[in-house]
Amino acid sequence: MKKKKRKLEINLQDINPLNVDFLRKFLSGEGKAARIVPAYVYGLPSPMQRKVATAIKRARQLNLI
Repeated sequence: MKKKKRKLEINLQDINPLNVDFLRKFLSGEGKAARIVPAYVYGLPSPMQRKVATAIKRARQLNLI
């Protein structure tokens, strides 16, 4: 079985709740109905997907997204 190639190269420093423009890439839609895109869409490993999800949730609590 072949290993998946990453479709998106990101640094861990980019995953920040205050970096709203970067985090919007991982949301489908806009407004309240925006959902977090699954990891297989961008080919992210699961630890990085978890960090992105928590950063999005923190940005939502801060009313940035």
